[in-house]
Amino acid sequence: MKRKLVYFGLFLAMVPFAVWKARQAYYSPKVVEAKTFCEALFPKLEATRQRDGQYPRAIDPSWLEGKRIPEFIDPNNFYSSTGDTYQFYFRYSGDFWDNMWGYMCGPGPCKGGWQSYDAN
Repeated sequence: MKRKLVYFGLFLAMVPFAVWKARQAYYSPKVVEAKTFCEALFPKLEATRQRDGQYPRAIDPSWLEGKRIPEFIDPNNFYSSTGDTYQFYFRYSGDFWDNMWGYMCGPGPCKGGWQSYDAN
């Protein structure tokens, strides 16, 4: 009887972990889609910096016309810039913590790639 209780306890302890991993597997392609969407704007940002000497303060709405906006991207709130730097970011619900993804670039070459962090 004790052995059955131990196995049942182990099973109950593993359920939250299994749910967490299932959520990550479900949301992972959506995260990739959002990152790819942002990365497709890199050449336009660099061209603007070459032309104007700084990154645009906001994404040109014409850059988004005709594009399918991924679920995790809020077209009004996924980019910011100081002129010398820019950042893409989006929130996702696939994790209990580290529920944001961000990408920072500049000044100079982009470094570091995408980072996940907790927005709460």
